[in-house]
Amino acid sequence: MSKLFDDSSLAMIPSAVKDGKLYSIRPTDGDGDFTFSRGSNLAATRVDVNGLIEKGRENQILHSNNFSTGWTTNDASLTSGQSGYDGSNNAWKLVGNTNASRHNLLQSFSITGINTLSVYVKASGHNYVQLASASSIHQYANFDLSDGSVGSVGSSFVDAKATSVGNGWYRLSVVNPINTMVSCYISLISSNTAGWLESWTMSNSTDGVFLQHFQFEQGLVATDYIETGASTAQAGILEDLPRLDYGASCPSLLLEPQRSNLIGNSEYFGAWNNVTYPVTITSNSATSPDGNTNAALITPTSGNSRHATRDTNVAAVSGTTYTLSAFFKKAGSRYVVLGDSGDSLWHLVTADLNNGTITDEENATGTIEPYENDWYRVTCTFTRTNAVTIQTFLGASPTDTNTAAPSFDDTSLTAYIYGFQVEAESYPTSYIPTYGSAVTRSQDLTTADTSSFYTDSSSGTLFTELSFPLAADGNYNGWFFWNGSGYNRIVLQRRGDSGRGQIEVRINNTTQASIISSSVITLEDNHKMLVRWDGNVFTFFIDGVNIGSDTSNDVYSGTDLNELASRPTYNAANIKQILLFPTALTDSECIALTTL
Repeated sequence: MSKLFDDSSLAMIPSAVKDGKLYSIRPTDGDGDFTFSRGSNLAATRVDVNGLIEKGRENQILHSNNFSTGWTTNDASLTSGQSGYDGSNNAWKLVGNTNASRHNLLQSFSITGINTLSVYVKASGHNYVQLASASSIHQYANFDLSDGSVGSVGSSFVDAKATSVGNGWYRLSVVNPINTMVSCYISLISSNTAGWLESWTMSNSTDGVFLQHFQFEQGLVATDYIETGASTAQAGILEDLPRLDYGASCPSLLLEPQRSNLIGNSEYFGAWNNVTYPVTITSNSATSPDGNTNAALITPTSGNSRHATRDTNVAAVSGTTYTLSAFFKKAGSRYVVLGDSGDSLWHLVTADLNNGTITDEENATGTIEPYENDWYRVTCTFTRTNAVTIQTFLGASPTDTNTAAPSFDDTSLTAYIYGFQVEAESYPTSYIPTYGSAVTRSQDLTTADTSSFYTDSSSGTLFTELSFPLAADGNYNGWFFWNGSGYNRIVLQRRGDSGRGQIEVRINNTTQASIISSSVITLEDNHKMLVRWDGNVFTFFIDGVNIGSDTSNDVYSGTDLNELASRPTYNAANIKQILLFPTALTDSECIALTTL
C-alpha cells in the first residue's frame, strides 16, 4: 500500500483545513490543495472530535473590549488598563458621577432573534449592576457581585445567570427572546431590586465595577468569548470552512447539497405553541448535543389530554415529502413522539429512548441515531396530502405505539429536547440552527486544479473511500471528477432507487454514458470505490471486488478535479480519502487498494 501511495499524483485524506481551503497531503507544494466554498453564513454544523455538534458563532457587538470607541457613557467614566479575569491588564473600571441620573455604559445596534448578551464583571467598591436592553419591550436583570446572586428580572428575559470565574469575577449573561434589540446597557444600580435603567445618586465617584469582554450572540447561552473591533468576528464552523465530521472514528469530509431548516426557532421552544396541547417548557435545563446548557425540558401539565409543544408556521405543499428531526434525551419518559398533525392523516414516529429504537411508524418512516451523552436524533419522513401548514408535534408518550397523538394525565412523562429541523426532502441532513427565522445552508463545493501534475488523461485511476450516511431513495449519492466542460466527467455514486454502487462516465459533451453497477451497497457503512480507465476501457472496483468493465464511445480527456461535490440533486457523502493516479493500476493493485 505504501508503494501505491507513492505512485499517486494526488492524495487527500481530510485532516488539515482552514476557511476556504482543504489541504492535500500529496503533492506537498500546494498544487493539489482544494479550494472550498459554501458561503451560507453560519448555517453549517458538524460533529467534532468530541462527538459534539459544532456550530458557527459570531460576536455581533462591536469593539467588544474597547469601551472608548463605539460606546456611550451616561453620567459615568471609564479607566482602562485594569487587571482582568484572564490575567491580562485590558479590563476597564466603570464609575458613576455623584448626581441623580442613570450611570451606565451602552452600545446601540439593531439585532433580531433569540440572543444572549454577556460580560465579565467584578465589584470595585460597588456590588449592584444591571444588564438591560432597549427594544419593543424594555428588559433587564439585576446582579449582586458580592455573591453572584440574581435579583429582579424583567418578565421578558428567558434566562439570567452569574457564573463565577474566580477572584471575584463573574460572567453575567441574559437571554433575550424574539424582539429586535436596538441597544444594550450595563448600569450601576442602587440595589438588586432596582427597575429598568434606574436613576439615582451615587455616594462617591470612586466606587464602581471592573468590566471586560462583552459578547452578543445568537442562541440561548454565552459561548467562548470572541474579540471584535470595528466589525463583528466569528469562530467555529465558518462560511467556507470544510467540515471534517467525526461521526465515525476518524474524520471525513462532509459534502451536502443546499438545504433549508424551515422552522423559525429550532432551539427556543418557548416561542412555540405550548397551550393547545398544554406543556411547560423550561429552557436551558440540560447539556445539549452541542455541549452547552441550552436543551429544554418539556413537562406535561395535569389533565387527561394531548401534551406536546407545537409549531404551525411552516407552509406545506401537497404531494411534497418532508423530513422532521429533533434531538431527544430521556428524562421521565421512556417513549417520545415526533410528527405532523396538520394533514388529513397523522404522520407520527414513536421512539424508545431506553433502547434507541423506533417502535412505531404511522403514515411515516423514522430513524434514530445516537449522539453523545445519551442523546438521540429522531427523524420522521412523510408526504403531505394537503397544503395545510405543517403542525409539528413534539412530546412524550406513555406507550410505544401511537396511531394518533397520545392523550394521558401523567406529569412525570418529561423529556429533554433540542435542535428541531423541518426539511422539504426525503432524508435529513446535518443540523441547521435557527434563531427566529428559517435558514438555508448552501451546497458544499470543493475544487482543485490538478493539471500541473496530471497531463495525460487517456489513462488513470481514481479511488475514494467514503460512506453514504443518509437515505437516498429516488436520488443519488456521489461526487464528480470533472474537467468543467459539459459531460466530460467521471461520477462515482450510489443510486438512490436501487442502492447499487455505480460509476457513470460521460465523454466529450455527449449524452452517452458508460455505466457499471455493483450489487446493493449499504448505507452508513464504509466503502472503497475505484474507477480505472485505459483508453476507452473503464473498470469499476468496489470493496475489493472487480465489478466489471465497459467501453465508452471516446477517451476521457479531463485533466482537473474541477468539481468535487454533492451536487444539488444529490444526497450527501462523507469522503474519507481520495487518491488519483496518472496511470491505470493493475487488477491486483486495484483489489488491494479497495479491500476493506
